[in-house]
Amino acid sequence: MKDLYAILGVAPTASQEEIKRAFQKLAKLHHPDLGLGKDPTGAVFREIAEAYEVLGDPDRRRDYDRQRPWTFGPSEESTEHAGNVDRKTRSWRFGGVPPKEPTGAFPTSGGSSHSATVRVPLRLAATGGEVHVTGLPGGTYVLGVPVGTTAGSVATVQTPQGPFRIRLAIEDDPPFRLKGQDVETTLSLNLAEALLGGKKTLIDPAGKELAFEIPECTPPGTVLRFPKRGLGGGDLRVRLDLEFPRSLTPETRLLFARFAKKAGLHFQES
Repeated sequence: MKDLYAILGVAPTASQEEIKRAFQKLAKLHHPDLGLGKDPTGAVFREIAEAYEVLGDPDRRRDYDRQRPWTFGPSEESTEHAGNVDRKTRSWRFGGVPPKEPTGAFPTSGGSSHSATVRVPLRLAATGGEVHVTGLPGGTYVLGVPVGTTAGSVATVQTPQGPFRIRLAIEDDPPFRLKGQDVETTLSLNLAEALLGGKKTLIDPAGKELAFEIPECTPPGTVLRFPKRGLGGGDLRVRLDLEFPRSLTPETRLLFARFAKKAGLHFQES
């Protein structure tokens, strides 16, 4: 399988805009009609165009990333002077929440000594980025985590003792929880929002704003589903909860009692 990222000269963690800019720059350089390149046959340009045809489409890129064998070498960054706290911070510098335990590769029980598991926060898997893996022969290794990476994805790391297979495990990243490829979260509504409805916004796992409408008279426990806002084509499921006020002022209690009577809500006054 061709390394399409290498053809365009971008990292696997590149944004769609970075991929587009790289393609436009290479296309101008190698297009046979422009005469700027050294390949009048257009073979290089066709290869570049084929790479962009896949990577320029988020859905096709996601499919390619699932199938692509990842191979990484050691990081040039020395970690001899880095303490645990600094190492954890650098390991999750692309927006993921640093885990409570030290970051790194952990041998899988009962498996080959040349296999390990790396834990990746859900939001880092959704947005893409890099994770620095420690604990393997040869020092620290940098793994590029493609956008929308799913649990069970496998990377191959070349070490002085041979290749290591690194399996990625996706960790829940509050307020988000992973269920298969779907992502779940909870959103609290106050009484007015639940009864009257209205507009709400939240930030999805990929860091994008999501605006939606709450229907009036929405009962607690209602689940809203947003297609392809999870991981790997999964959905985002938002469970609506009801947030009660902790106390009522005398005036507020009087107003609500009047409302309850007009709405036909029966209650026994104390």
